[in-house]
Amino acid sequence: MKTVLVAGSKGGVGKTTIATNLAAHAALQGQRTVLADADPQGSSTRWAQRRASLESAVLPIDATRRRNW
Repeated sequence: MKTVLVAGSKGGVGKTTIATNLAAHAALQGQRTVLADADPQGSSTRWAQRRASLESAVLPIDATRRRNW
């Protein structure tokens, strides 16, 4: 199992874009993929929920809400 963390304190540098593209690529390669979204805006979670073709391959988790863990 590989774990990849995309993090940084500055906004607008592409963290969500990088993370969602890495998750999509891994899923399309047949890897089980979890995308944990720790951003209060929830952009990665919304992105994954809108991708019906990846629905069974990418599990989005809103990490800002502990009850979702």
